[in-house]
Amino acid sequence: MSTIKSAIDTNYIFIEKLRSILVKLVDDISVIEMTSNNYDNNNNLIRNKVPTTTTNLCEIGSYDKICYFVYIIESSSFNYDFLKLIIERYNVHIYGYKNFNENYYPKKDFDLGKFKEQIKPERYFQIELDFDITAMKPDDIANKYQEVSSIAKDFKVNILNQFNLILPV
Repeated sequence: MSTIKSAIDTNYIFIEKLRSILVKLVDDISVIEMTSNNYDNNNNLIRNKVPTTTTNLCEIGSYDKICYFVYIIESSSFNYDFLKLIIERYNVHIYGYKNFNENYYPKKDFDLGKFKEQIKPERYFQIELDFDITAMKPDDIANKYQEVSSIAKDFKVNILNQFNLILPV
């Protein structure tokens, strides 16, 4: 039990440090909350609560040795070049909004053309970026946050404001 508590404490402290950096860089950021019903990248329910904070662009959380950003993207703003760049630069997972257990990327037979057709029926899809907190400091991850924000803006990708998250399904 103490190992689990230690891991949760480590993740909380990491998010706390990251949040204190982001407070100076973003307009809005929530307090840290311990959330439940989160899933890992293998679609397994994470049994412990996860420390999370939210900005207008994404949810930021940490579990195990991962810090993640989850962006909700409007499907109509899909952009091949944005997606290629994000996939090249980051550890990316893409999945549905309504069907969040459906992993669009990475998968063995991923095809950008098929992906565009796959997201058409849904108004939104989600992109998760994962960072290894044993290899990166909160400052490094804050820089990645700014980098992704800039890339999305350059490619005119419509990221939903996480503070207005009452979305039709």
